[in-house]
Amino acid sequence: MSRRTPSRYVKRRRLGAELLEDRCLLAAIDLLPVVGNSTEFDGTTVVSASGGSTVRFEALLTAAEQAVRGFQLNFASSAPALEIDAFFESEDFPVLIDNVINRSVGDSVVSSSAEAAIGIPPTRSLGTFDVTVPDVAGDYRLTLDAIVGNSARRTLVVDGESNALPITDYGDVILRVSDASETVVSTTLATQSQLEDVGTVTVNVSLSQITSEDVIVPFSVSGTATEGVDFTADASPLIIPAGSMSADITFTIDDDLSAESTETIVVTLGNASGALLGTQKTHTVNIVDDDDSTPIATLDLAASTIQENAGSAAMTVTLSGPTEFDVVIPYTVSGSASRDSDFVISGDSLVIPSGETSGTIVIAITDDFELENNETVIVKLDPPTNAKLGTPIRQVLTIIDNDDVPPPAVNFRASALTVGEDIGTISLNVILSKPSDAPITVPFTFGGSASPNTDFSISASPLVFAAGQTSASITVDISDDTLVDGDKVLFVNLGTPVGAVLGDTPTEQITISDDDLSPAPTINIEQSTLSVSEGDSAIFVTVSLSEVPESFVEVPFFLSGTAINGRDYASLTNVVGFAAGETSRTIKINVFEDSFIEGDETIVFTLGVPSFGELGSVSETTITITDNDVEGSNPQIDFTTDEIMVSESSMAVTATARLSILAPEVITVPVTIIGTASNGSDFMMGQQSLRFEVGTSTANLPIEIIDDSLIEATETIRISLTPPTGYDLGANSTLTISITDNDSSVPVEPVVDFSTVAQTISEDGGNVAISVALSAASESEIVIPFAVNGTATAGTDYTISSSPLRIPAGATSGTIVVTVISDTESEADESISVTLQSPTGASLGTDTTHTITLQDSDSSVPSQPIVTLANVTETVSEGGSAINVAVQLSKTSDTAITIPFTVTGSATSGSDYTVVVNPITIAAGQTVGNITINLVDDAIVESLETVVVTLNQPTGANLGESTVFTGSILDNDTSGGGGLLVSANMARPQVVPASGQSTAILFGAIKDTTLTVGHVGSTSVTAQVVLYDEDLNPLADDTGGVLTATLNAGDLYALIVNASNEDQVLIIRSSAGNDAVAGVSPTNLVESTDVDASGETTTMDALLVVNQLGRQGSVEGETVVVPGRYYDVNSDGRITAMDALRVINQLSRNVANSGASESLATPMTLQSEGSRSASESVAEPSQAVAEARSSKVTTFAQLPTTSATVDSDTVQAMETQVDKAMAELDDTLQLLG
Repeated sequence: MSRRTPSRYVKRRRLGAELLEDRCLLAAIDLLPVVGNSTEFDGTTVVSASGGSTVRFEALLTAAEQAVRGFQLNFASSAPALEIDAFFESEDFPVLIDNVINRSVGDSVVSSSAEAAIGIPPTRSLGTFDVTVPDVAGDYRLTLDAIVGNSARRTLVVDGESNALPITDYGDVILRVSDASETVVSTTLATQSQLEDVGTVTVNVSLSQITSEDVIVPFSVSGTATEGVDFTADASPLIIPAGSMSADITFTIDDDLSAESTETIVVTLGNASGALLGTQKTHTVNIVDDDDSTPIATLDLAASTIQENAGSAAMTVTLSGPTEFDVVIPYTVSGSASRDSDFVISGDSLVIPSGETSGTIVIAITDDFELENNETVIVKLDPPTNAKLGTPIRQVLTIIDNDDVPPPAVNFRASALTVGEDIGTISLNVILSKPSDAPITVPFTFGGSASPNTDFSISASPLVFAAGQTSASITVDISDDTLVDGDKVLFVNLGTPVGAVLGDTPTEQITISDDDLSPAPTINIEQSTLSVSEGDSAIFVTVSLSEVPESFVEVPFFLSGTAINGRDYASLTNVVGFAAGETSRTIKINVFEDSFIEGDETIVFTLGVPSFGELGSVSETTITITDNDVEGSNPQIDFTTDEIMVSESSMAVTATARLSILAPEVITVPVTIIGTASNGSDFMMGQQSLRFEVGTSTANLPIEIIDDSLIEATETIRISLTPPTGYDLGANSTLTISITDNDSSVPVEPVVDFSTVAQTISEDGGNVAISVALSAASESEIVIPFAVNGTATAGTDYTISSSPLRIPAGATSGTIVVTVISDTESEADESISVTLQSPTGASLGTDTTHTITLQDSDSSVPSQPIVTLANVTETVSEGGSAINVAVQLSKTSDTAITIPFTVTGSATSGSDYTVVVNPITIAAGQTVGNITINLVDDAIVESLETVVVTLNQPTGANLGESTVFTGSILDNDTSGGGGLLVSANMARPQVVPASGQSTAILFGAIKDTTLTVGHVGSTSVTAQVVLYDEDLNPLADDTGGVLTATLNAGDLYALIVNASNEDQVLIIRSSAGNDAVAGVSPTNLVESTDVDASGETTTMDALLVVNQLGRQGSVEGETVVVPGRYYDVNSDGRITAMDALRVINQLSRNVANSGASESLATPMTLQSEGSRSASESVAEPSQAVAEARSSKVTTFAQLPTTSATVDSDTVQAMETQVDKAMAELDDTLQLLG
């Protein structure tokens, strides 16, 4: 077999088993030097040794998959002087070795018996043998042959991963013996020390003599320094070129900024090629740190504060950087607070562990009940170990006392002040009852008849008291005008202060006396009596002044009499307004036609107190409305049946009444109840009248039937109707309901329980009643014994009525009375437990124990906080966002206080308001919480509604006296702007003023609905009403008297009411209800520029808007809801200069139209609340509106009309007006979705 010569440094790295399979061999035998320095060079294992030493070798066997039953090992040496010692058997194969290696110089053989077998393990040891190294220097080759079966095989490679050194393919081992003339390699020095900033360090490796070939020296690196972090090194091996005596291993040292101890780099030389390894084969490099490792310690804060009841405070000490050593910082404690009584601090030093950069000194604060000044704890750091001090090293902690020290009270020095209009500047002095250590902030508001920026200006809120200051002033500048406007009143109200409480004088009233003189006018009604027929459309009342006013005069009026406002008549305002220079005003009252026989009715028109001047002799007039209806035509009301039979177990029954027509308004029908059944014991009926809603013909009266346990005869309820004015009774005017008894003659034993199982009262609560209830009345007396126990002491803490309790026959409850005895002893809360025992004539229920908790009322034991309401009433507008009900505690609590509550009142949850959260929780340490009630701003005209909030028993506190809050919600919708289209089948008069132009009523359908339009009133009205779609296609008209059409949701429509020289009254109905069409903004329906609803547009209307803008200042405000005032002319939801401009433009058009009356023909509007007017002309529509118009609505090419009196100018004006208004309404409907 020829020898294969592998290339330099190329090694086989294959497992023995793989190699066997590759070459189809049975086994592989290896030699491994165990004792002696060895290396591999050109694929041959070279063992270096000196003469006379001993080298031990191990024989290794890797078997193939086939069994090996016999083998023989032949050891051959290239030198006859090589001495091989005895072969030591391996524990793995003791039976395989049947002879030993001889000490002879020749070949040696180890063999096994033919019967023995080797399994298939990984590489296994066959045994070891020692070789004595001869004294003669040179290379000795040791060859191991194996004879397996009858074939001799040379040794083969087993990979290093099989725990054997890689050797040549043929298993040769060279034993290299050196003498004194051999070259020796070693490190020149054993150690060296260098600073961390040295840059590079070299380790010199030297030879004992010059060689003719390169010497290759492998080396390894170890030590405490980290390669790649603390240094980088040359790669192994080091080559000493031929002819050189030494070479350097170079290390680059990293100069970091970390403070650290000295680190080491240890270089260890390996067996060299071309030289022997000397005794000095390691070198240690000590890297000495050059960084200052001493960190600087400082406190984070120089001063801080904490409430006495806050628990604990932490003072943080920070190091400028980490260190390898623990930092110990001693400190001293001083200050006005007493250690261990006011605070507790553990130890006198702080330890910051190595590697950390901060630590905390914890100070536990003692919450005592002592009334005392604020106290201080001063901590000062002393020189530390392993660190230095910086700044600050001293922190002052101020402990704020939380005991009941009354805060200062804030008051006005005076409650009232009267000044002349020409006084100039005044100061309102505000004082504190005592000085405060901290600043106090007091917000304030103002109100009254005086107008800001017109009658006065005031310094900005809030008012601030500096620490120690007890007096401050609010400055008011009084304006001296030349108007005769009477005395004005200004109220300045202090709000809730921060750091103080309100005193007894939180409001100061300043009366500003007018110094301008003008004769006061006398106000009279020009007509002492008036009369109008029910068929006429309106009546006019004229009010006049005796003197020409220099400024605006306002006179309220009131309407009363036998006629009903809203059904028989309507006025769009309740105030007469006179502009400066104006002496006469006319008020229009619309009179409505009905079909009721009611006789003549009256309207009493009465003037109220004027803003300037006095009432004259004629301050009241009576208007008589003459009835024009025929006898015998009244609609009828009766029950659907005259008798109903029900069982006592039916629980409920409904009495249904009917109306012969659809109700044109809400109709209330009183009822009278008689019969043998008793309201409250046999039945429950809280409703004492029937109510027919608008557009309905039936009304229900619900009756709850009480299922008692009494044996009784059939009982009756007789209900009789009382018809309202204008209605007659039908055939079934009385309904009899018979209730049949369902009780057995066999008595049922009642069950006895406590009504409640627990209650908590104060020690000084007096008498306490415990109610015991029966499930049903009994025909005989019920006797109930009871037992009393608990922590309270009878006779000392309370007395109780004697046992047993007796409930008389027929009764369903009884009372046990406990009288609580109030003492002066400070004690914990105590309890009284009352337990019912077996009764006579009844059985026990489930709630048989009632517990009374007596709360101690003596002051030395801290009591629970008291829960009260900060205010109990508030009036808000429906347009406001929310009602906030402030709930307050009498003192702070260490735990959270949970307060449940109930909400009642005339307002409806969900439709009028929503409650944010119930119950509310006041966090520990806090004293105020809020119940938030969000308001729903609907478009329904309704009366004032209330929200009543009642606090229930809290957790962790007790209820005080003020526990009920009543919020009043003022409606912000007006009858003039509440909706032109009303709920299903409801007819309400709507007036279209007389005009020489056609009037457009624009609207959009929100739902599918059927629209009907009919005329009411004078028969001289001959004009048509035509319905158009958004593309101006006619859909229907009122030919025959009534217009009927089906509307599709999402589409736009226009009603064109042709010109007429008389007012027209329309009834418009929607079968799907009011929400089927877009709503109406709070703008005067009849005449949008008629701000004061006087029936015409005048300069007074412009002045009203301008004055409102003046009251708002420079800010353009939201719509103001004032009865009889319609400031939002353009219906955009805000009062701006554009509203005044609209009125002025209309006045200009009136002047230009020389033959026109001052009354306008402005179309009625129909749109969503908050959107722009859908019927008024606008100078320039916005780009958004223009885009919506171009994509959705075509232009009016010609305004359809049947009136021959409408000229081309009118048609063109209406075309432009309706075109732009339709676009705006389209835009609004898109926003509404």
